[in-house]
Amino acid sequence: MPVSIVEQGGRIVVGTPYHPNFPARARLLGGDWDALRHVWIFDAREDDRVRSLCREIYGTDGVAPIPDAEERGRNEFSDGAELPHYFGHRQRLRERMIASGAETLPDYELLEVILFAARARGDVKPVAKALLGHFGGFAEMMSAEPEALAAAGINLAGIAAIKAAREAALRLMRAELQQRPVVNSWDKLIDYCSAQVAHGKIEEFHILFLDRKNVLIKDER
Repeated sequence: MPVSIVEQGGRIVVGTPYHPNFPARARLLGGDWDALRHVWIFDAREDDRVRSLCREIYGTDGVAPIPDAEERGRNEFSDGAELPHYFGHRQRLRERMIASGAETLPDYELLEVILFAARARGDVKPVAKALLGHFGGFAEMMSAEPEALAAAGINLAGIAAIKAAREAALRLMRAELQQRPVVNSWDKLIDYCSAQVAHGKIEEFHILFLDRKNVLIKDER
């Protein structure tokens, strides 16, 4: 994420990569953190001081883009600032998943990877573990209604990421059933039906349409 400084309606909107020294210094300048947009908001009169702060910490005031802090590496942190304990965790987890296969990840780490798309910075491990504990398991959490996920503290981006991952899994299972006769794939059919409805809170009735060779054409709720 590059440093971005723009004026909007008499306010300065600042987007920056994570740096442990920035939040406290930003608040001293009267900055407010907008958690929804992941930006800092300042009075326009603080423009010069905000740009000076960004140049001091990031080496730029938004004129030229810089890499995300996690990509820049440890040497880019100034003043010997202590790194957050989760620094580099995302990169290590992604590399381990690719090298060993996603199937080797425990539920909370797989959920972390999904949530990376929703939270550009910060440690999502506590969020992932809390979600699994709240809903009682991975399948229950992935099948939860958007309203329930929102009530558990997940933002719109997180809900979209979870629902997209669930639908991707269902489409993969559905594709297998569409490539071979259902009568020869009862185990896969049962797995697919369980994934669709087993963890729902409302009873559903589904019709599975088959062609003349007993291959799945459509699943209609």
